[in-house]
Amino acid sequence: MLQVNIRGKRPAIFPASITAAISGVLTGLTVSYILPSVLEWISLAPFVFMLFRYTYAEKERGRRFVRHTLFLGFSYFYPYYLTIFHWFISLYPLEFTGITKGNAAVVVLVSWLGLSLLQATVSMFISPIFVYMLRLRPIAQRSGTSPSLAAPPYFAALYIIFEWLQTLTWASVPWGRLAIGQAFSPTLIQTAALFGSYSISFAIAGTGAAIALAAYRFICPNKSTVSKTILRPPPRLSSRFSRSASAAVLALLIFLSNILISSLVFRLREEDTSDRTISVGIIQGNIPSKEKWDYKNYKSHLGICGDLTKQAAAEGADIVLWSETALPYFINSNKELYKSLEELSKESGVIIFVGSFWREDDNNNDTKLEYNAIIQVTPDDGIIKDNIYYKRHLVPFGEYVPLQKFIETVIPPLANLVMTRDPVLPGTNSAVHITPYGKIGSLICFDSIYENLSADSVRDGAEIIAISTNDSWFDGTVALRQHVAQAVLRAIETDRYILRSANTGISCVISPSGDILSATENGERAYFVLDVAPRNTETLYTKTGNIIIIASAAAIIVTLTCSLIFRRRNKAYSPF
Repeated sequence: MLQVNIRGKRPAIFPASITAAISGVLTGLTVSYILPSVLEWISLAPFVFMLFRYTYAEKERGRRFVRHTLFLGFSYFYPYYLTIFHWFISLYPLEFTGITKGNAAVVVLVSWLGLSLLQATVSMFISPIFVYMLRLRPIAQRSGTSPSLAAPPYFAALYIIFEWLQTLTWASVPWGRLAIGQAFSPTLIQTAALFGSYSISFAIAGTGAAIALAAYRFICPNKSTVSKTILRPPPRLSSRFSRSASAAVLALLIFLSNILISSLVFRLREEDTSDRTISVGIIQGNIPSKEKWDYKNYKSHLGICGDLTKQAAAEGADIVLWSETALPYFINSNKELYKSLEELSKESGVIIFVGSFWREDDNNNDTKLEYNAIIQVTPDDGIIKDNIYYKRHLVPFGEYVPLQKFIETVIPPLANLVMTRDPVLPGTNSAVHITPYGKIGSLICFDSIYENLSADSVRDGAEIIAISTNDSWFDGTVALRQHVAQAVLRAIETDRYILRSANTGISCVISPSGDILSATENGERAYFVLDVAPRNTETLYTKTGNIIIIASAAAIIVTLTCSLIFRRRNKAYSPF
């Protein structure tokens, strides 16, 4: 039978975008722990499959092609982030802010839809870049019209570069990295000690892309190898299996390599060799946000945290960690509170790390500098004023208003969310606390989702990392687990015990291998005491930082440069 092969009709953009959206929702559900985490290793495949089909179905020039590929990217990422950030809906009616229900609805919708839109608008550029690369060697096969086995690693490299870009501005919040979905499977995430959480995202994206390649080779076989005039029968089923087998093996290889390397890192991890141990007390005051920010209640709040501290001290705690803004007042502006904290530390005989605010004089202007802080209080020296940790990554609209004049004009309720009278300022260094028991590095809430901050603390000598946070806004939502997951990754990356105190939960202690050793329930007033060991080990990640991002960017730049040179020398081989 005579058969004329034409490249094939490009799939319609809207059905393709629906497939991409389904892929985004499924991936988002795994990062939200609604679907089993193992599904994350395959949920990217439909999106990448559509990129393959759209690229190779037929040649098309011009802006329309770029617009369509951008739309495919947006169709995946916007539903992905909408799914991850769906917990914003549960924040309504924002009673603790004192705003009306109407304004609360506006704030919740703008936060959910707007943050997801900002994230997706950046991430969607993965699609046109990858599609362009799919027409170039070595990502394309020699014919230039079918993807080679190099395509999945290049897709994974692009994906983690865009994950890293989310750390660079206030609008890019790295809350929804792929690695978060695997945080509670310690056997799969130990590679973070080598190359950070990006290595896990790389493995997930690479595996999904390889599965997509296997499916593409099976469903769309040999379209590019048949000329428009040669007559050839349809490929046999066995031929399709053989073409897709190598891509399937690649997917399995990436997945198993991650498990193998993770297992080796786990086995080679050094034990707690130090003779020193610290008995740490973690307290959870469980003070509702609406009550917490009422200045009249400070004596009651101090009493709650003080009683829990004394109970932890009675069980042998050496240090006690309080949550972020456990006392949301300027301690050094309240002499009575200042003195009470020093007396509490002296009476209980423990070092207390207190979450509160601190105000300093601005030497350049006749104003005050205000900070969200962790303050060390000792039995002998009281409050250590010359080494206070200031939160380094502030929460947009929670602690300051970006683009303030614009927001106040366009969305006034959003500008009114800041819980402090004046915006607080970010800290500039790790301010590691020196104690008789070891060096304690601090992070406050939002800090813990930025991997470079914990790594900086370790480089500055931190032997244990303490995270104080206030997750009461997330009450009962998946955001609680997503935030804890960030701390799990920080523990593995730095090879440090993580101490985590949250106002209403989840408070916990995490081992250097990412195991949660002890934890409270959300919504309970509680404390616990646990022994941990200071560690002075160095992981490859803390030594080299995000070298995997540098390597990925270098590989893509070199490939694009070499391919473009080749293209100029051989004009017949054109990507568009």
